[in-house]
Amino acid sequence: ACANTKNNLFKDYNYNSIQSARYRYTWSISSGGVITTPTDRDSILVDWSGVGIHVVTLRILDIISGCEATQTFTVEVDTLHVPQIITNGVSGCSPLRVQFVEVQNSDSLSYQWLIDGLGYRAEKSPSITYTAPGTYNARVIVTNRVGCVDTAFAQVVVRPSPVADFIINKGGELVYEEDTAFFTNLSTGAIRYSWIFHDSTTDSSFNTSKYYTWPGKYPVKLVAINEYGCPDTTVKDVNINVKPLIFVPNAITPNGDLNNDFFEISTYFITEVKVIIFNRWGEIM
Repeated sequence: ACANTKNNLFKDYNYNSIQSARYRYTWSISSGGVITTPTDRDSILVDWSGVGIHVVTLRILDIISGCEATQTFTVEVDTLHVPQIITNGVSGCSPLRVQFVEVQNSDSLSYQWLIDGLGYRAEKSPSITYTAPGTYNARVIVTNRVGCVDTAFAQVVVRPSPVADFIINKGGELVYEEDTAFFTNLSTGAIRYSWIFHDSTTDSSFNTSKYYTWPGKYPVKLVAINEYGCPDTTVKDVNINVKPLIFVPNAITPNGDLNNDFFEISTYFITEVKVIIFNRWGEIM
């Protein structure tokens, strides 16, 4: 039996005997409970309140023969703590992973969970990842070794998450010293934004721009945040490309006046040049 079970499935425990009009019944208990029905009937209900081994006694008197008999038996009374789900009242951003844990989390107890989106689970600590926003309910039925049962409920609120996105002019392929990078915000479901650049500078504007002072590949991060504080992040690269330049003279005047005496090629952001010189007859010199 279970003690202190007024909110439990087992509040009143029934004990009964053979029913007959010729018998007179007298029920009693040693301690640890209260008989909640008359004690002179063929059955009684007991509301147990004390943990331990208790004795129930039944005295039966046969009013015709005058014979009397006494029967005793013991009842083991246990108790069960009021269960509580630790994750009760949890809320977060989708996708939200929730681990459901009952506060005792004991191997001596058995657990039967009923969780929206997960169904029945007979385990100590089930988990689920919610991807869709909404309110989800969970219930756990806790049973101890003698069959005492109680139930706890919890609710999980999953908030929607924004989607961060943006595009870069010219597809992110820009020319050094000519182009400025313009970032167009395509995010949805957000109310605040944070642009984070490679040099740790930031901008909270909806759209933004940046001029890069040197060629290279630069990451740009956009963090979009909605009214619940749920963030989403996306990162894209800007490529600052150099337009290479080369100057090849078509004539030289090697007369020693230090002006155009040598054949010299001038380059801009070119690291290697291969030159083949032909004579006037088309032969490689």
